[in-house]
Amino acid sequence: MPARSASGILTDVEVAAECLEKRLIVEGYDEQQLKGCCYEFRVSNLAYSYDYENKLTRQQQSDQHIIQPFQTLTIVTIEKVSLDKQHFLLLFAKGSLFSIGLTPVSTAADPGFVGKLGITLTNMSVRPIRLRVGTPFVKGCFFNLGNEVAHPYVGQHGDATMSWPYPSQFHTEPDDFNSINAIHWSFLPPPLKASLFRLQYVEKCVKWIVLAFIALILVNIALPFYKDFIPPGVYALSERLLNLVGALASIVGLLLSLSLMTRKKG
Repeated sequence: MPARSASGILTDVEVAAECLEKRLIVEGYDEQQLKGCCYEFRVSNLAYSYDYENKLTRQQQSDQHIIQPFQTLTIVTIEKVSLDKQHFLLLFAKGSLFSIGLTPVSTAADPGFVGKLGITLTNMSVRPIRLRVGTPFVKGCFFNLGNEVAHPYVGQHGDATMSWPYPSQFHTEPDDFNSINAIHWSFLPPPLKASLFRLQYVEKCVKWIVLAFIALILVNIALPFYKDFIPPGVYALSERLLNLVGALASIVGLLLSLSLMTRKKG
C-alpha cells in the first residue's frame, strides 16, 4: 500500500488501495471510475421522487430515470461507501450535466457515514432528461483528515431503510395564495406568458359563445310549445329575431376566431 499523506485529498492510487481493502467504497467499486483524485459515482436502478402535495417521497426502480422539466429526483448510487472517523467525502455533479439543465450539486458524506449516496437533481430545462443505470453522474473526492473526528455522523441511511426522508419541517403554507401565484408568473418566460394570456382570453370567449348558443337552443326548443299562446305576428317576429341573433352569434364567433389568430398580448 502506498504511503498516505498525513492529511489532504487522496489520489487515485490511494483510493484504489483503500477500496481493495474494502474501505471507503465497500460495494460496487470499479477502478475505471477513478480519474485523478476523483471517483465518479454511477446511477443505480433506485430513485426517489417527491410528492409535494402529500409531503412524502415515492420510491421508483428502473433501468433508466427520466427527470421531467422542473422535476426533482433523488438518484441513489450503485456504490456504497463506508467512512471511518478519519475520512471525509466531498461530492459534486459532473460539469457536463450543467449544460443540459440539471442543477449543480454540492454535498458531502461525513466521517462515520455508511451507505449508498442519494444525489438530488432538479431539471431546470424544458426537455426531459434521461439518466441510464451505470451512467457516471457525480464526482467524489476523499479526504484524509489526519486525526479522527470526535463526533462522527449519526443519522438515517436511506438505502438501509428503503425509504428517503422528506424534510417537511422546512415547508410552510402560504398566507396569501394570490401573492404566490404572482411570484410564479414572474418566473415564466415572456413567450410562455403571452401564450397563457391568449389561452385565458380564448377561455372567456368560448364560455360566452357557448352560453349564447345554449340560450338560443333553449328558446328555439321552447318557442313551438307556446305557439298557440303567442299572437301570430309576435311569433313571426320572434322567429326573425332568433334567426338574426343566430346570424350575429355566428359572425361574432368568426370575428373572435380571426382575432385569436392575430391577437398578441404580452
